[in-house]
Amino acid sequence: GLEVALKTSQSPFDDVLVRRAVFYAMDPWQAIEDIWLGGAFVTLGFPTAESTWILPQDDMREFIDRPEYARSLLKQTGVHTPVSVSIKVGDFGELYLAHAQRIADEMRAVGFDPTLELVNRRVFGDEVWLGGNYQMAIGPTSPVDTPNSYLLPVLHSQGQWNTTEHQDKELDRLIEAQAWEYNTLARKELIQQIQRRVLDQAYRFMPATRVSIWTWWPR
Repeated sequence: GLEVALKTSQSPFDDVLVRRAVFYAMDPWQAIEDIWLGGAFVTLGFPTAESTWILPQDDMREFIDRPEYARSLLKQTGVHTPVSVSIKVGDFGELYLAHAQRIADEMRAVGFDPTLELVNRRVFGDEVWLGGNYQMAIGPTSPVDTPNSYLLPVLHSQGQWNTTEHQDKELDRLIEAQAWEYNTLARKELIQQIQRRVLDQAYRFMPATRVSIWTWWPR
């Protein structure tokens, strides 16, 4: 699927209101219908042990798809509009490029001036996944296959792949707590709090997590 990440240590995304405006500008559910033909859903972008860990879509709508509020937030910041933003986009196929263009159009409609920088897959891996050389990035999420292999290195403030460079003690506390929580229900609650925190602070999320369709013989 496709992930969006914002560099929190650099202007303009060092301001949480500007980051929130980006998230509120997007309507990923409509993009999923138009671009991915319904074959995707919205998530935070890390593997879960159970489907119930995924934050319900209605909860996610609290942090996404409110363009009028996005315009209001930009006015509150006092930044000069349109706000220039460079978006590094990984060339992983037509669907990724189409969705990146959709996001740029949505941002432009609320007061941003986005420029898309298309890079090949190797450059995206080196500069985005590993190097964090971006202002805003759009492309696949980093290849991990367990919850902690994403939460600890990518979302924890001290993680080696925290390329958004956020510093968030509350998020760190939640991540560390879930890492050693053996009660399934308690860990689920912590995981969902993590998702709400990341969306509220507008660090990163996946506006399109792809659905895999399988067929097999004889059915």
